[in-house]
Amino acid sequence: MRQNSAASILSALAAADSWLTELRAQGRPVRSKTAVAYKAIAENWVGVTSIASDIPETAEPVSDRPPARPPKAPRDRKGVWCVQYLDHLSADDRQATLLAFVDYLGDPQRAIIRAAYRAHGLASRAVLAELQTYLGAIGVTASRIAQ
Repeated sequence: MRQNSAASILSALAAADSWLTELRAQGRPVRSKTAVAYKAIAENWVGVTSIASDIPETAEPVSDRPPARPPKAPRDRKGVWCVQYLDHLSADDRQATLLAFVDYLGDPQRAIIRAAYRAHGLASRAVLAELQTYLGAIGVTASRIAQ
């Protein structure tokens, strides 16, 4: 971009726009308008319409950003120690622990977490994080699960 003047960049973008319009009229899809614009600027397009065969339809966008991370796999929640701790409790102890946790969420500073707990239960990551904080405050730690 720094090697070209503003006028040549605008001219190249205008040529790229007219080329894209021509492709749309022919019913040919373009996957990356950014790649077309980059190619037009890099090659100083000026009113060129015959370049359509030079750009593959599957062109990837050009970016200075690092490649995006792949999407995370769904979590099975087994890695969260508070869930493992609750799973090891009897039904009565689990219910008592969750009732005490709800009382803990009664603090006005935890209103958002309380709302998330009401809406999503233990499926919310924020609720799980707060549950771990609560369990830590009452002396339960991840190492206690192994016992």
